[in-house]
Amino acid sequence: TSSASLTVRDIHFDASSSACGGDGEYDGDGEVGCDEPVVGDPCSGLRVRATTTSAGAGEYALTLRNVLVDGAPGHGVDVVVNGDADALLDWRDVVLSRNGEHGASVSVQTSGELTASLKYVVMSGNGDNGLFVDDRAGGSSTYTFDHVLADANAGDGVGISAGSKMSALTFETSESSYINNDGYGIDIVFGANAALTFVAVDTVLSHNDEWGANVYAPGHNAQNTVVLERVHAKHNGDGGAQFRFDGTTSQVADVDALVRHSTFNDNGDAGLLLWQVEDGSLVAQITDVEAVNNVGNGIRLLEPDDGSSGTLTATLCDVRVSGTRASADGRDCDGSAMQLDCDGANIFLFGTRSAVFKNVTTTDAESYGIFSQGKAAVQHELTFTAPGVVASGNGDDGVHLVAPVTTHFAQNVRGSGNGGLLLNVVDGTGASVYAEDR
Repeated sequence: TSSASLTVRDIHFDASSSACGGDGEYDGDGEVGCDEPVVGDPCSGLRVRATTTSAGAGEYALTLRNVLVDGAPGHGVDVVVNGDADALLDWRDVVLSRNGEHGASVSVQTSGELTASLKYVVMSGNGDNGLFVDDRAGGSSTYTFDHVLADANAGDGVGISAGSKMSALTFETSESSYINNDGYGIDIVFGANAALTFVAVDTVLSHNDEWGANVYAPGHNAQNTVVLERVHAKHNGDGGAQFRFDGTTSQVADVDALVRHSTFNDNGDAGLLLWQVEDGSLVAQITDVEAVNNVGNGIRLLEPDDGSSGTLTATLCDVRVSGTRASADGRDCDGSAMQLDCDGANIFLFGTRSAVFKNVTTTDAESYGIFSQGKAAVQHELTFTAPGVVASGNGDDGVHLVAPVTTHFAQNVRGSGNGGLLLNVVDGTGASVYAEDR
């Protein structure tokens, strides 16, 4: 058929009291129990297979209400949808815990769209990801997570591998936590030349072994959006949150990023990293953000290919960054093309077209308080608006600017105790053309 729906309600699957024993694999004895008749395929708590047999519009819907799957040898929930229909996942009041593989494994390979709505869902202590989605939908995919906890999984909290035929991907999460996972808190790898929208509100991305959030997308010929509102990414083994978009010389990837009222502290890499590669623009508005005691950089904003026409426009207001340490394998701020790192700098901007700093405090970095570099073929304008920047106690210059065309200071750079100059403006060769040390 072209449409079908399944609702599973008030079901508790507890492997410790079920017919699943040993490794949960079918042994060919004709007594399946809760085992699946597929040799070598461990038993999952709930397994759903749906395939359209006729072309045309339709929908496959899986609704879960008050479902618990605990300790299944395989996945807690295992879903595969093939064919031409749209796929709808509507899960509420679901607990997927201590399963041997993913808490939930979802594979969607249709020419339609995928809509996944999860509310009050816990995915905890599973042997791989809390949720893994192999998303090969041909239309758009929309994920809406509300009050989701992905905690202490052996893989990622949530991992999404998105295919190359998708028209757009939207991921929205609110009032949720992705914490204590052995991989990423959230990991999205998007292969399509289409728009990606990532929105996180009142979300915790902390204590993961890798990044709190890791998002990669080509974003070609599209307007991409990142919104982080009251997000806290702390104590991750790698960085707090990173978003990378790759354009090409013929396919532009534009990115609008809004980050407000958020903290990125005590991470093993950058606190916040936004980068757009090749042609296109990255416009970043960062307001009321704290990044303390990170490695590499506290805030890193990049348009790193010096040979492209891509540009960075950044506004930083009410921002506090301090205590950034250099990494073991980081690169010096040498002004080279494809500059990806300025090791030990609190705030690092590369490919800057325009930057505005208002009420920014940058202190106690191992190297620079602020390092900003433009491109040879692009105007580089910097504005320091009252109350400007306080840069103190940094190991090198408090504020270091490479070859800006226009700079508006209005005496709005203050500070003391830096290892280099308070303010150092250099040309393309590194020679100082303007300096203040007070």
